[in-house]
Amino acid sequence: MMKFVVLALFVAGAYGCGQPTIAPVVSRVVGGDDISLQYNRQGEWRHTCGGTLISDQWVLTAAHCISSGREYSVAMGKHNLIETEQSAVFMGTSNIIVHEKWNPFFIRNDIALIKLESPVSSSDSIMAGCLPACC
Repeated sequence: MMKFVVLALFVAGAYGCGQPTIAPVVSRVVGGDDISLQYNRQGEWRHTCGGTLISDQWVLTAAHCISSGREYSVAMGKHNLIETEQSAVFMGTSNIIVHEKWNPFFIRNDIALIKLESPVSSSDSIMAGCLPACC
């Protein structure tokens, strides 16, 4: 577990985070912009979960959102799942890391990291969220 937390903090710390309007007391993941984790179902992309961009190439999401054998895409800067927004960026994934001790029965360690196939540029509609400080 510690390896996973260190990796997430390293990735986020190396790239910084978005600047929320009101600075939060950071004890949880905050800020960032709309992320839609989508899976391919018979040629159609379907929303399954949200996520938080934590660097230019990593997204933090819940482990329960990931199923082995599915093809995923990450939609960034989306505010409406029905309409296509000009600011939206769709990107495939190059790696998905589910917490090694994820337990669906007790809902423990419900965390996963998704590596995007290439870095994404920050914009008014796409920016990294802030992760809590460690310890």
